[in-house]
Amino acid sequence: MSLTVEEILALAGLEEMTLRAGARNLHRTVRWPYVAENEGIGEWVMGGELVFVTGINHPRDEANLLRLVHEADASGIAGLVILTGQAFIQRIPDAVIALAERYGLPLIEQPYLLKMVIVTHLIGTALVQMAQTKRSRHDILAQLLSGDYPSLATARQRAAHLKLPLDGPRRLVALRLSAVNVLFDSHAPDEAERLLQHIRQAVQDHLDAWSRVLPNALPVVVQGDLFILLLTEHESVRAELATLYHDLQPIIGNMALFMGLASKVEACSDYPQALNQ
Repeated sequence: MSLTVEEILALAGLEEMTLRAGARNLHRTVRWPYVAENEGIGEWVMGGELVFVTGINHPRDEANLLRLVHEADASGIAGLVILTGQAFIQRIPDAVIALAERYGLPLIEQPYLLKMVIVTHLIGTALVQMAQTKRSRHDILAQLLSGDYPSLATARQRAAHLKLPLDGPRRLVALRLSAVNVLFDSHAPDEAERLLQHIRQAVQDHLDAWSRVLPNALPVVVQGDLFILLLTEHESVRAELATLYHDLQPIIGNMALFMGLASKVEACSDYPQALNQ
């Protein structure tokens, strides 16, 4: 499981890192940390990075920092960390903070005294641990959805160890991206593929953030272009899904999104039945 910006800020040892803007998007997931050494970052990032700006190898005046915020927003990075101190970047200009807030870009201030080697080690270790946990959780849920598991008792034991709340009634929601041809009809193959992967990741990030705040949330299961949610049963689920569908439209652009809601199931052994619906 990728860490969110909020989870990184909560890591033990990173208490000196301070959020300066973009609090509404702390749910963004971080793929990996990246230290920016060039004048700009647009051509060096792919999206999802937590970008660190030190000012050591390139002057970072207000104009350059504003450029970085513009490029950060356009590139879809998770957040921007600016190191401040007496030697290089003394302070983050108010205009930079205001622009980051307007974009909703998480902007974090890190004192130079907090060594980069410590920060990247803590984040890298946490990312590896979360990735292992995500694989295990996805494995359990995928087995339960397919009905192909060694035993229900073993699946439940693994789920309990990984803090997967399987007990209780659930409603399965399946979302499928379609009309992929729209991208390939209007873009060169390499650009269309890049856009497709970007849209898939953006949809997953939105679903992860949306479901994370729900009671007894389970991770989103991704199978190709199919995104599977396992929601607790409650009266307003249809209205919430209608809002979710509406919110996803700007993300998918000209692509199509189909959503299906299964009947309530009482136990995890019934997940295959819900998926088949």
